[in-house]
Formats: sequence, C-alpha cells, structure tokens
Amino acid sequence: MAGLTAPHALGPLTRRLLALALVTPEDVHRHGLRARDLSRSHAVALVEAGDARRYVVKELQRADERSQGTPEQERALYGAVAAHPELRAWTAGVVHLGDVDDVLVLDYLAGAESVVARAARTGWSDGELATHLGAALGGWHAAARPRLGAFEAVEPPWVLRVLEPDRPGFVRTNDAVAEALATLDGGPLARWLRVLREGWRDDAVIHGDLQFDNCLVEPSGRITFVDWECAGRGDAAWDLAALAAELISRSPARDAASMTPVLSGAVRLLVAAYAEHDEAAGGASALAGRVVPYAGARLLLRALQIASREDGEPGAISPAVRWHLTLAEAVASAPDLAAAVSGGSR
Repeated sequence: MAGLTAPHALGPLTRRLLALALVTPEDVHRHGLRARDLSRSHAVALVEAGDARRYVVKELQRADERSQGTPEQERALYGAVAAHPELRAWTAGVVHLGDVDDVLVLDYLAGAESVVARAARTGWSDGELATHLGAALGGWHAAARPRLGAFEAVEPPWVLRVLEPDRPGFVRTNDAVAEALATLDGGPLARWLRVLREGWRDDAVIHGDLQFDNCLVEPSGRITFVDWECAGRGDAAWDLAALAAELISRSPARDAASMTPVLSGAVRLLVAAYAEHDEAAGGASALAGRVVPYAGARLLLRALQIASREDGEPGAISPAVRWHLTLAEAVASAPDLAAAVSGGSR
C-alpha cells in the first residue's frame, strides 16, 4: 500500500484497517485515528486509536536485490512466531500477516527503546551492551533452531560479491558507491570476500541485517529484534558479526592494532554470551574465527551504505566512508585478529 510513506495519508490506511476489522467505523467516529511515521529504511507507521489501541503497520516492499530481503521472508518469520509462541520472546506479536505487497500489522512494544538509547540512559558500558545482545541473539538462534527446516535458505549477503563481475546492479548506479568500490578493485579484498561467500552456512534462523537500531529493549529489560525482511535459514555467524561490527564502528578503532582492544573486550564478551545461550554454536573459540572476518564484511557494507546516502563532491570519499573501508581492509589483511576474541595472543 503506497499510502504509508511520510506524511501518511490516513484515508488509505484507515480503509485498510477497516477491511481487516482492526478498527470499525464506530471506532473512527468515536475515538479518532492517528498515524505517526516510524520509517527508517522501510515505510512504517504507528497507528493509534483514541481508545488506546496501538498497532505498528509496515508496508511490505520488494528490494532491488533479493539478498536485501523480500516480503515473503518477513511474513515467513512472523508466521513462525504466530504458530510457535516460544519464539515470541524475541519479536513483536503478530496482529495481521498480510499478503505479498500488502501490509504487516504488529503489536506496539510500549516503552521500547533502541539498545543505544538504553545504554546512554542507564550507563551501560559497551561490554554490558555486548553481553545483553549476545545473550539475546544466542537465545533466539537456540529457540528457533528446531524450526530451521520450515525456512528457505537465504542467499549470502550481496556485499560478499560486491567486487565480482556479477555485483548487484544497484551498486553500479550510485556514483558515490562506485567511487568507493573503485578504491578496492584490484586489491586483496575480492579474493577474501569470495572465501567468505564460499564458507557461508545455513545453521540458524537468522535476522540477516542486525543493526543497533533494530535491537530494542523493553521496560522489562527484554531485547526484541525488529525488521526481519532478511530473515531465513542462514549463517549464525553473520548475525553475530553484524553486532560485532556495530561495536567496532562505535569505537575509536582506525586500524588492526587499535581494533584489537575492542575485539578482546566488548566483542569477546558478545561472543561468550552468545555461546553460553546457544550450545550448538560450538563454543566461543570456534565462533571467533568466523565472526571476525564477517564483521569485516559488515564494516565494508556500512561504508557503502554511508556512501549511498551522501551527496558529496564527485570523486571525494568522505572520512566516514574511508574509515569503514580502512577497518574492513584491516580485518581482511590480518587473519590473526580472531585470536583477540578467542583469548589467544596476536
């Protein structure tokens, strides 16, 4: 439904909620209906009826590239959550699953805030943040693993072939992204990414695109993951690496040497907490060797995402983009960095 992008057109939205019987004409007349834009990368609205009912309504959109996620993937995830209540501890409740190109309606998580906002408000250190997130993600992967066969395998993330001849079309059409990639062509990163792609597994029901923005903390302290359009059967290490990359990105690290304290500190705690809650993961030491390289790929992905949003001078690469490219190259050129996470010495 096209009416969800800000500013939201309440007419189409109201008609859709009426058709779903989530509100009635009497509700609209007596209590009114308001919509507030919650959109980031997808069109999402918080719909509030005057009688205190709240729904999160999300437009199911198709991405340019399948490995960016599909409506079917998000619907499959929430369908599993609706059918298996034990999975509800890590997601919002489902009100309406929707059809392809329709809307998804979820429970509103009252009082929830991003993990970064909670950390700033309560004084969590990065180590505490990492421990909470690792425990939550390990709990999710362990709980969802018995349902693994019900999910389709997801393709390896597009960033793992971004330096290949068959790189996604959308990275060719953005000048800033193309300029950033041009600095990497001909270097060792292409072969490194190819090895990561060939090592891709399908051992967990993964979120596929974890960022701190889609990790929420409820007032009870429960961590809930949102924005599941990349979900499916995939590599557990990719989810964990996404959180590791977030921790690295918010640190002062600029090269392999300055990255080591982050890896031996917050990232090590992240992996240890995860392994404690997901025994099938094989232990922290086994995970470290896969998480750190994937974290490098996530840092490369972050560089390209930043570049795609910038409107700088042609030929100029911003400091933020260059910083994340440098971090990605540092991981690619220093395979022994994983030892910092597993407790070994470099």
